[in-house]
Amino acid sequence: MLVEPDKCTACGHDVVAITLMVDGNEMAMNSCENCDTRTWNLGGAPIDLKVVLEQVGTHSGRRR
Repeated sequence: MLVEPDKCTACGHDVVAITLMVDGNEMAMNSCENCDTRTWNLGGAPIDLKVVLEQVGTHSGRRR
């Protein structure tokens, strides 16, 4: 099944999405190659880069 790519909120071009799981929630970074806009969301809700860094920083180096 093909998934339609997300569109950039700034210019409307396709974005690349990179996702990872953080405490059971999907965290995604969307990056636009056309205008270099990056957005982040956690569990489907938009979040600031500061929140991303706090969330990932608390899990850095932690093994399961």
